[in-house]
Amino acid sequence: MLAELEAPAQEGTVREPSPEAIAQAREMNPIDDIFFNKMGESPEVCEEIISTVLQMPVKVIKVVPQNMIASLQGRGVRLDALADTLPGIQVEAELLEDCPLGEKGAKVNIEVQKNDNDDHQKRVFFNAAAVTLNVTPKGTKKFRDVPDVVVIFLSKFDAFKKGRMFYEVQRTIKDLGDVVYNGMREYYVNAAIKDRSTAEMSDIADLMEIFVDSDRYDYEKFPKTSERKNQFKNTEEGVKTVSDGIQNLLDKKEQETTVVHLMDIMKNLKLTIDQAMDALSIPQSQRSTYAGLIKNS
Repeated sequence: MLAELEAPAQEGTVREPSPEAIAQAREMNPIDDIFFNKMGESPEVCEEIISTVLQMPVKVIKVVPQNMIASLQGRGVRLDALADTLPGIQVEAELLEDCPLGEKGAKVNIEVQKNDNDDHQKRVFFNAAAVTLNVTPKGTKKFRDVPDVVVIFLSKFDAFKKGRMFYEVQRTIKDLGDVVYNGMREYYVNAAIKDRSTAEMSDIADLMEIFVDSDRYDYEKFPKTSERKNQFKNTEEGVKTVSDGIQNLLDKKEQETTVVHLMDIMKNLKLTIDQAMDALSIPQSQRSTYAGLIKNS
């Protein structure tokens, strides 16, 4: 369910990752949101991914932090309690070979999805719209000046259930089959199907194995992706970084549950916010945070 982003974290508190968070971090791979978000901070990793999927050399100019992306309503959103903010890793890329994506390059949104538990077509559509609105300069007068957007959707499952590893989705005119381009391209790649029919498809299959297989690395073909994966899986500092992110989300989930309980108590027992927090023994250091969250709700 879509929900507004929570209020700022409690001031002055930095919670160390719990054993649960650390254990989860050690089990994660690049196909997991939190893990990939850290990997995707590297422009070189994004270059390897985009170049492999689009099958052409790409130069990543910069990576845009997730927390800078706004939704259609101008607010950041998240998709569930343990998902990071929409819409994945966004990069600005220059395509170095002739391509119908425009001479000025494109905005590329890389998303990873482990579980097939939502309407992913609407997810891609919504996220692409958010990216488009976010990256279009204010004052743009002509729609032809709206930046091109590429969505790369990497999943553990076959999103279309057609038995293919790689899908390029295009808009066509019904009955004519003519491709009509509106500035958006969609590429879906999954790890469920292994297609090694060509050298390009074999490269994509190898990349996806790195995403889902804990022990899979390929330093020759994907040096930056492999190096970054190893950093967050096998070094103490890297595991700590990922577990910090997991702990943050676990804390947010706990916080959301507490807010629901507080609101139920206030409604059913006709209590004030302070009285409800007394009933749940909320520490004084956290009360202003919960008061703000309840007010926003």
